[in-house]
Amino acid sequence: MWMLLLNPVTARAEYRESLYCAETREALVAFVERERAPEPYEDEGYTKVFKKGSPLEYFNHPDEHEGPRLGDFRYIGTVEDWKIAAAHKYESMLQRLNRVSETGEIKTHE
Repeated sequence: MWMLLLNPVTARAEYRESLYCAETREALVAFVERERAPEPYEDEGYTKVFKKGSPLEYFNHPDEHEGPRLGDFRYIGTVEDWKIAAAHKYESMLQRLNRVSETGEIKTHE
């Protein structure tokens, strides 16, 4: 799964919001390009690059000078990837903890 991150026209340049996801990076790139206005325009005190009424209207284009960057389209993995990562994190946490049995016996980790 891929995620689209864009900078709102109202925010600092380094701030990006997670907005949309798709199965492929190409689907997100095509979506961004379909929503792009033919030319940048001034509206409500902002320079906008997406069509008026577009769900992306109040966001800046991923990269005005070089086209979409990989960082604006982030691969976030699959559900299976997230399950495996969560299981590893859980096991790692347990290894750092001392255990208390039902009888109150304490077993320290090594």
